[in-house]
Amino acid sequence: MAYTFKKADHPLFIGEREYDTASDIRFTLFTSCIGVAVQNGQKVTGVHLSIYGTDGDKFDNTAAAEVAKLLGDKYEQALILGKVEIWEKQVYNAYTYLKSLLLVKPAIVGGPDGIYGARYQLDKFQGFQGAYFDYYETGDEQEDSE
Repeated sequence: MAYTFKKADHPLFIGEREYDTASDIRFTLFTSCIGVAVQNGQKVTGVHLSIYGTDGDKFDNTAAAEVAKLLGDKYEQALILGKVEIWEKQVYNAYTYLKSLLLVKPAIVGGPDGIYGARYQLDKFQGFQGAYFDYYETGDEQEDSE
């Protein structure tokens, strides 16, 4: 398989093409990546997506379907975090397909290079961007300037 995933060693350090589940997850630095995070009960599952796999192949519909499997078949909310504008330009079709596979319309939180993540705390699903957490409703869209 051209684009493969593995479980992260720790939920606070989810690297490229890794995933994990915990009440609090963090992705390693995004410079062109996005993360997909979903909330199921009091747990969050996050998948760190890079545009290219280890063999140089671009993220495609097959990889998008694998992400959907990793996220599971039951969750209440979803976030897409990170370098969304790059994905909309470089892998538009696969990115659009990924969004169509999500069980709920995701909140989309684009922004500058940095650390992103999500958590479930105080009965809220919160997305992490930069140095702060915020609460995003499913279906919200926010683009921060660089």
